[in-house]
Amino acid sequence: MRIAITLCFSAIFCIISTVYAAIPINFDYLEDEQFIKVKNARLNVERIVRRIERVQADTKEDALLTITKRWNQQTNNYRDYVNLLFNSMRREVNNAKVRGVDVQYCYDTNFWAINEHGDIAYQSATKCQESAEKSIENSLGFLDSLKSLGYDLIKELNDVFLNCYDDDTTKMHNCFLSEFGKINNSVKEFEQNAKYIEYNALPASNYVVLQATQCLSNAYMLARFESQGAMMSNSRCIRNATDATILDILFRQVQNTKIEVENTIQQLKHIRENTQKDVELTVEKWLQLSEKYNNSAKSILNMIRKEVEDAKARGRNAEQCYNVALITLKINYNTTYIDAQQCRKNAMCSINNNLGFNDQLIKTGHELIDELDNIFSDCYKKYSRLIDIIKLHSCIRDQHRIIDNDKEGAFALCFKSKYFPGECVATRRGSPLLVGIKTKTRLATDHVPILYGKDHRPHGRNPELPVMPRSESTSEFQPLEDKEVEYFFASDASAIIEHTNRVIFLEDDDVAAVKEGALSIHRLRRCMDDPHAREITTLKMEIQQIMKGNYDYFMQKEIFEQPESVVNTMRGRLNFQDNLVTLGGIKDYIPEIKRCRRLMLIGCGTSYHSAIATRQLLEELTELPVMVELASDFLDRNTPVFRDDVCFFISQSGETADTLMALRYCKSRGALIVGITNTVGSSICRESHCGVHINAGPEIGVASTKAYTSQFISLVMFALVMSEDRISLRARRLQIIEGLKNLDNLIREVLKLDDKVKELAKSLFQHKSLLIMGRGYNFATCMEGALKVKELTYMHSEGIMAGELKHGPLALVDDSMPVIMIVMRDPVYVKCMNALQQVTARDGKPIVICEEGDEETKAFADRALEIPKTVDCLQGILTVIPMQLLSFHIAVLRGCNVDCPRNLAKSVTVE
Repeated sequence: MRIAITLCFSAIFCIISTVYAAIPINFDYLEDEQFIKVKNARLNVERIVRRIERVQADTKEDALLTITKRWNQQTNNYRDYVNLLFNSMRREVNNAKVRGVDVQYCYDTNFWAINEHGDIAYQSATKCQESAEKSIENSLGFLDSLKSLGYDLIKELNDVFLNCYDDDTTKMHNCFLSEFGKINNSVKEFEQNAKYIEYNALPASNYVVLQATQCLSNAYMLARFESQGAMMSNSRCIRNATDATILDILFRQVQNTKIEVENTIQQLKHIRENTQKDVELTVEKWLQLSEKYNNSAKSILNMIRKEVEDAKARGRNAEQCYNVALITLKINYNTTYIDAQQCRKNAMCSINNNLGFNDQLIKTGHELIDELDNIFSDCYKKYSRLIDIIKLHSCIRDQHRIIDNDKEGAFALCFKSKYFPGECVATRRGSPLLVGIKTKTRLATDHVPILYGKDHRPHGRNPELPVMPRSESTSEFQPLEDKEVEYFFASDASAIIEHTNRVIFLEDDDVAAVKEGALSIHRLRRCMDDPHAREITTLKMEIQQIMKGNYDYFMQKEIFEQPESVVNTMRGRLNFQDNLVTLGGIKDYIPEIKRCRRLMLIGCGTSYHSAIATRQLLEELTELPVMVELASDFLDRNTPVFRDDVCFFISQSGETADTLMALRYCKSRGALIVGITNTVGSSICRESHCGVHINAGPEIGVASTKAYTSQFISLVMFALVMSEDRISLRARRLQIIEGLKNLDNLIREVLKLDDKVKELAKSLFQHKSLLIMGRGYNFATCMEGALKVKELTYMHSEGIMAGELKHGPLALVDDSMPVIMIVMRDPVYVKCMNALQQVTARDGKPIVICEEGDEETKAFADRALEIPKTVDCLQGILTVIPMQLLSFHIAVLRGCNVDCPRNLAKSVTVE
């Protein structure tokens, strides 16, 4: 009997241990005092555990219900607010229609923008709720601990029953007394801790509700702000369209009056051509014709003024249009004063398009003698440029006039006059400018001294007086043996490499003056850290590098040069035998970089995409937070930068204006500056504390190709340097180094797909849009591929994060929308396959870039491009090459200029 009861209790104990819950044991027939105490303690603990479970569930449910109610409230308030915006926008559109201006496109564009902001707010709110659920679980974690303690006590009390049961009541009594005494204090402590669980749980849940409410409020407040911006954008769009319509009317009226003054213009031109023959007759005729023309111009302006007043009566400000029309009259009809008597004395100088500069010249006695093209305000874009030819008194001599501090914006100016043969003056600020030097003999020096001006003005004297030295200096550069020397002024070294490889890179506000074969460099003022001379640099560039060779286009040549360019980037830096990486340009700063707070990668366009491509690897190997920023947006936000930040500035040319301004912004705040460029001697190179030269070679095509892959590899090598002393990352480093070792051969394999890509381009070039999807390491490839398609083919293209597919882009997918998907066997393969299946389920016909032999992925593809397998973090280099080839072939098929796309420049040197 005793053995049977013991086995029964053992089975009960096993069940209790398995489910970790209290199971009642029937000892009701026992009346021992100690046994009753143990029994009551167990029942009390069980009751408390049930109460904890109930409080935990009720608190969580109440908190989530409150958060959901507040979410619904925020959604309803936002919906009402958006409806008010839509009504206001519709009223503006209807008012414009009444005035005969169709601006429905303004409404449609901003309508979708507002809806998009609402979707973003909804996504943010969803994240707020998910975060709240996790926070509640964490906040109520003390209840889990308490509940776990209760289960342990129940188990121990059951063990007391099992261990103390005996036929001998005295022995059983003593056992109960002894065993229960060991855990009685724990039971009492448990009861005391559980006494106020309701009061402790409530503040924790209330705090989570408060945080979630604030999160929801911020999400919808941002959406309101952005939606209000869209409404203002709608208003600006309508205003610009209305102003442009008014301006069209004004200019039609101006054109109608052109016949009236055309004879006057022809006579003015004839006078200018014959000025030197008869000065007195010229001036007399000019006065007569000028009076006739002025009368005609006044009548035109009066008519325009009436239209402006009518526009004001309708609530529109058309004053700007009037000013534009006034400028147009002055330009189109050549109403410039000709000073015949001074014509021979003055030099002809070509000045950059800067109306403020021109006004200053006119106020100081200089006068316009010809205006070749037209300039208009932003509301009339079809007239875009003005080249002013200025009659400037002694412009070669008055060097200080061209570098006054009140000149705004970026410029690179070069002055040459037929009245001063053998002389030239050049200066720069913001835009690149270099001086090439070619001689038949060796140079006298490798440096050109800088002449600093001194301010000799007495206190209170006119600030217009010159501040350059009054005496001639003999500190000039010239050849050693004779003065047979040629000087070349250019913005890029590739423009002069066919003539010379010896150059001087000018700094901001340098003035380079050439006179009688001698070169001198001047500056107005000297700062504490300014150098005493400019170094003459020898370019390591060959003429063959800037020739097309056997290729039809520079871009095509640069794509196929990538196996060599990536090797050049790694040459001398990666030791594959010892698995060591050395970056000489930054090796002295590595300890400081390892102590930093965060890494910031800043760039524009393709350089920005190379930063995105390597961000994940940098975070993995450096274990530091990594921010990737667009330079223009970085400046607009006045982003906080600290002394313990390390900022990387990535630019192929090293002269990108936004990136350069962001560099100076960070440098002024004490951050460590690291430059990554392809141009030795560029502004970013000179102004950085340290840097990495990517050694990709000259890149002539506007669309960057080999610079992208070299920037990619340079950042990968930096990550390897940062992880060199991490034992836990050693296997990962070796894997990446092995991938880099075989990278050039893998690129050659990818380039063999050129014919397949060309056939693919033939099926795509007539489409108007193209979607490129991917995620993980290949998201940057999507963005870079979309950029290449846009800038080369003028086709709309969009790089989409595959994880965002269901948040909007999936609506674009149908059987006529071309979709390219990058699906590689990497950590996000399953998620990419899910996105691929979503596309095919919507009748999409995806073109897939996948690994060789991946039949599972190809089964869902309409067409596939197979590339070799490599390390996941280097896949972006191989996957971007088919996109480069595809954009190139589509551009050729569409008849676009591959090397020089419209409206674009290789180096963006203005903000």
